[in-house]
Amino acid sequence: MSGTKKFSMYFFIMLGMVFLSCKTPALQEQQQSITIVKNDSSVTESRYTITPGDVLSFSVYGETDLTQPEIKVRPDGYATFEPVGEVFAANKTIEELTSEIYEKMSLYFKYPQISLNIKKFNPASIYVYGAVKSPGFYQQNIETPTVWHDARTANAKTDLSLTNILSIAGGVTYDADLSAIKVSNKLNGYSKDVDLWKLIDEGDTSQNIRLKSGDSVYVPELKGHIYNDEDFGKIAVSSIHSEDFIIRIIGEVNQPGLYNLPTESPTLNSAIAMAQGFSINARRHYIQILRKTPEGNLSAINVNPGKLDFILRPDDIVYVRDRKLMKVVRTGEYLARIFGGIIAPAGAYNSWAEMFKP
Repeated sequence: MSGTKKFSMYFFIMLGMVFLSCKTPALQEQQQSITIVKNDSSVTESRYTITPGDVLSFSVYGETDLTQPEIKVRPDGYATFEPVGEVFAANKTIEELTSEIYEKMSLYFKYPQISLNIKKFNPASIYVYGAVKSPGFYQQNIETPTVWHDARTANAKTDLSLTNILSIAGGVTYDADLSAIKVSNKLNGYSKDVDLWKLIDEGDTSQNIRLKSGDSVYVPELKGHIYNDEDFGKIAVSSIHSEDFIIRIIGEVNQPGLYNLPTESPTLNSAIAMAQGFSINARRHYIQILRKTPEGNLSAINVNPGKLDFILRPDDIVYVRDRKLMKVVRTGEYLARIFGGIIAPAGAYNSWAEMFKP
């Protein structure tokens, strides 16, 4: 081989090695990202597991005497399969239970061809309590697949994800500690801590776990602090917060009173609009928000709604003051009503009031 050919061969070999070395980090990065997706618990926990109250059908090919058209899973989680006897079926997928029964049937038959199916689903029942708007039991309606029902809520959904169940329970309250939610199940001893704040703040979908029948969901209250305005705004527009909350508007608005402020727009200007706007005497650039602190005290926050569309909280009191000049006028009117008959005729009072009328 000539020197020129050897040089060309070595040159292309070295060029190929450099090319591969440059590609290796990118390939490793791609492989890691795929692994993260596969480890997403929202995917792995989506399979249906058998629950007490489910009705199963069981048969063995060629053995008609062993056919059992209806086997109910008892409250203790066990079900009876002939001829193997008692088998714990609860919290297993249909594939896992089929595999277990196949091993037991292999003691009686060689390569048994068994068929196991869920004939009737038992409505899932989940208990929600703590810092939620409507705590209580919520049961799934299987006959109408698109409906969840409970006497206290008009919401109707079938998804067993944690966020959906909290939404059905009316949503969390403003003082809920989303980072310390506990899901438990006495039947199987299951217990899990869930941080839904990671879902809201970081988009961590693994925290939105799928619930099972018999689960209890406890949402604790915050201790010693409250969410800041930015964080509360994120929670308010999420699906786990109630659709609205109550505030009170007093003072110089056209219709003062109690209002249900929608969480999709929980701002001061939205509240003023619900009260039909400011009255003619309102001091529009100086609104006072009265809010209870975690210690139980009442704090006053002064806001100019023209510069800041302040985010309100449940139970806030919006106080719209009248203009200082009008305070003077009204004070004069009050004194005139008392002393008018003694120190001034009615005409003089009217002239005095008109002089200060804006």
